[in-house]
Amino acid sequence: MGRNKKEIYIELLRIIAIIFVLMVHTDMNVGFYQDPSSSFGTVIISLFVSTICNSAVPLFLMISGETLLGKNESFKDLFVKRILRFLIIIPLFSMIQYIAMIVMKGEMTFDIMFYFERLVEGNMTEQYWYLYAYLAFLISLPILRPLAMNLSDQGYRYLMLVTIAWNYIPRLLNTLTIFNTSWSINFFFDGQLIFYPLIGYYLGRKLTGDRLPKISVCELILSILIIFNMGFELMVHNITGEWGLYNMSEMPITILIFVIFRILGARISSEKSCMVIAYLGSLSFGIYLVELIARRIWAHTYLKMCDATLGIVACCIYIFFSYVTGAVIAAVMKLIPGLKKLV
Repeated sequence: MGRNKKEIYIELLRIIAIIFVLMVHTDMNVGFYQDPSSSFGTVIISLFVSTICNSAVPLFLMISGETLLGKNESFKDLFVKRILRFLIIIPLFSMIQYIAMIVMKGEMTFDIMFYFERLVEGNMTEQYWYLYAYLAFLISLPILRPLAMNLSDQGYRYLMLVTIAWNYIPRLLNTLTIFNTSWSINFFFDGQLIFYPLIGYYLGRKLTGDRLPKISVCELILSILIIFNMGFELMVHNITGEWGLYNMSEMPITILIFVIFRILGARISSEKSCMVIAYLGSLSFGIYLVELIARRIWAHTYLKMCDATLGIVACCIYIFFSYVTGAVIAAVMKLIPGLKKLV
């Protein structure tokens, strides 16, 4: 097994995060609750999903912080083992996506200049923005590692308090009052590539299990935050008639999900369960690389299901089959020499 039982929660989080990614990229995210024809029940379910699934990328970054910020490796090893890998993945899978786009959509012919333009611009597919952002994170590791390892507990608590507070204050003022905050007050650590990896390292490596809060407390606070976020979105919609997707609680929600699954992971005692979770977790990055292709395979079926049943039910089935298809493709890629080291 790739990870010991104490760290199986990391694989659980990878599975949850990739499912969240699939949710974000379907109608389950905003498509249903912003549709005027949707029933109230559909709006509530869709709004709930939208509130939690936007933690997908932050969770992946927290996982990376937990697994990478504590490593001591040379600049050479960093480049050869990590940066070079992504410098291969980005053009390779951008080409795969481009060819798949031509074959599956049949709306264009192969144009090498078009490919290179989109590759340099980073928009071969909208989903691949994360690969470019993650490459920047890897390049920043020599700076982030000493910061992560030497920052005190008080420093981490200050980081969370200030960043989360500043995530709420401007949005509340801008939405509910006539006042606008100055966006010139921009904290250097208030970015996804800095905040989430650092907090992932702190909660996963520096904070011992006996110092974690009770899971019931985390679940209660998480429920309150989700209800608050959903209520705020509905309130603004009733006042303005528009949907804003005010993900003010994304940071604390992501942190609480991370902590809850760390606690749950420690409770898994079955060796077989750990092996299954570890294997499915290892497929998550491969699923991310091909999830657009997997969704396109089932897109026509999804539209037909929408006509035959409730859209939200059809979307759940669509997400399930897209996940399974992506997992099968990822598993096959892991059997191919050379490619298995990339995915």
